[in-house]
Amino acid sequence: MSDSIAPSHISSLGRDRRIIGLIGAGHFFSHFYLLVLPPLFVFLVPAYNLTYTQAATLISAMAFTSAAIQAPIGAVVDRYGAFWPLVIGVAVQSGSMLLMGFAPSYIVLLILAATAGLGNSVYHPADYAIMSSRLNPERMGRAFSIHTFSGHIGWAVAPTAAALLSAAVGWRMALVMFGVCGLVVAGTMLINRDLLGSGNPAGDDAPAQSTGDTLKLMLSRPILFCFLFFVVIAMAGVGFFSFFITAAEQHLSINLETASLALTAYFTASAIGILAGGQIADRTSRHGLVACAGFMTTALLLVGIAEIRPDGLLLFVMMIVAGFSNGLVPPSRDMIVRAATPPGSTGKVFGFVSVGLDVGSVMTPILFGWIMDGGEPRLVFWATAGMFLLATATVILGRPKSMTS
Repeated sequence: MSDSIAPSHISSLGRDRRIIGLIGAGHFFSHFYLLVLPPLFVFLVPAYNLTYTQAATLISAMAFTSAAIQAPIGAVVDRYGAFWPLVIGVAVQSGSMLLMGFAPSYIVLLILAATAGLGNSVYHPADYAIMSSRLNPERMGRAFSIHTFSGHIGWAVAPTAAALLSAAVGWRMALVMFGVCGLVVAGTMLINRDLLGSGNPAGDDAPAQSTGDTLKLMLSRPILFCFLFFVVIAMAGVGFFSFFITAAEQHLSINLETASLALTAYFTASAIGILAGGQIADRTSRHGLVACAGFMTTALLLVGIAEIRPDGLLLFVMMIVAGFSNGLVPPSRDMIVRAATPPGSTGKVFGFVSVGLDVGSVMTPILFGWIMDGGEPRLVFWATAGMFLLATATVILGRPKSMTS
């Protein structure tokens, strides 16, 4: 097990809760800021005389800079500790969102979006390094599940919060207020420095790695397959979330409202599954088996939806079970990565494999758009199922010898 904790440093339950609360709050805003801009495009486009392509480029700029430096940030975390990169990252991303409320031009908005992406790059390397080194290993699965759940809540809340607050106080003041909230989280982390650790909690006892050693680690079988795992699950998730409603309308012959409610049911069940998956991850060492079972169940149900073409109650039942099964996986996924990570390398490894999420997210729209352009909405379900099965294969093929699955 990587980044193990000496018994004298095992946290109490109350301390663990405070740590995951702080980490979860930051992760909430990481996801919140990624989805808070699109609902404001309706204001940004006329305010700056933009096309929607230019407005969407703000999101691309944020994602690009985040992906570009996430792996190097992981190396910084392992070398100097996770606390300061995390606090600075939260402050930079939040401050960038705040300043967007005062942006005089599109160019300034674009620069601030890119800067926000730099701040966003710290979360996975720093969060997982802190959790792996500061929390009781017996509660690690639940901690990982709450961390993932907090990000999902950020995604879920962002569109509604943006719409309601911009209607109440205007889009500029809404961005300022969102930024202030994130800065409060950064300040709270700073005040609780003793909880999160200010030194190098993961790597003090680990030998320093050369560039060659780091490259060898990243290209090792377990880590490389973890990276591929993240690529494939991002492709499956982004593709399904983006194209399910359109594909369901055409292939299942249901209306927009029913398709939207079915996807909401999937999301909700997935969130519940994440919390349940954390409980499971702490009660078994067979994390690979959990991941494979969850993904295979989801894949089977998606194929069933494609071929049976259910409507009404049956569609909702199948979507709920598929979402719950998919939600069981992330905590075990994180435990798989942690098990494959040598001491002192948590930041680098989680930074590297998390880039796979960005890679998969960039690749997917083109593939699924091509499927829809070809007039084959049924293949959206098959393609997503196939990607979940590929993810299962990466778990099996990349399994470390020391890991029971």
